[in-house]
Amino acid sequence: MVSNLQCTIGNVHVERGLLVLSLIAATLAIPLPAHSQRFEFGVKVAGQITNTFTYPHQEEPHEDRVLLGPAVEFRLPRALSVEVDALYRRKWLAETFTCCVSRNPVAQTVGTEDDHFHSWELPLLLKWRLPVSRAHFFGGVGFSARNVAGALHFSGTSFFFGFPPMPVETRTSESDWNYGPIVSAGAEIRTGILRFQPEFRYTHWNNSPLGYLTKTDQVQAIVGIMLAK
Repeated sequence: MVSNLQCTIGNVHVERGLLVLSLIAATLAIPLPAHSQRFEFGVKVAGQITNTFTYPHQEEPHEDRVLLGPAVEFRLPRALSVEVDALYRRKWLAETFTCCVSRNPVAQTVGTEDDHFHSWELPLLLKWRLPVSRAHFFGGVGFSARNVAGALHFSGTSFFFGFPPMPVETRTSESDWNYGPIVSAGAEIRTGILRFQPEFRYTHWNNSPLGYLTKTDQVQAIVGIMLAK
């Protein structure tokens, strides 16, 4: 029931976030000739500045600090634009630890568990530019969804009093979504049809995925290379 409630709350956050961005874009946009609209696509590389976990879940977890993925941006009137990214982290969590399923002296299982998870972050941003010389500074607000998915592999031995040891092996797949608002600030440097976009991005996640103790505040340094069409 708790899981269903969290899922429902998460869906409400997504719907509200998308609705707010849609209303802002629709309100501020004014009709302009078609040639003034621009479409840009490219790649974003994000470096994680903050730690993902508040402290190790079991043993010291290993995580990638770099996210990579495609990005598209649609230019709107009044120096506005809408950007959508898909940032992939190959190793959101990787840890191996020895554990006991039961410490009952009559029956217990001892073994090693391997947890490996990856993640996708899907931010949607409404950006506003302030033209200053060759560097066009911008700020942005938006909403992001994050999916964390992976597998848990347990391999060990079960001991039952009076019986010979028995090997045990299980594999479990898990997936979870969480959501949060975004605030960003950066600059755009233009060189021909290329756009270089260094920025800092802050996300406040609504909860910790899959029961792991993670920080809700996330800060990333991002560099984007976009191609203007």
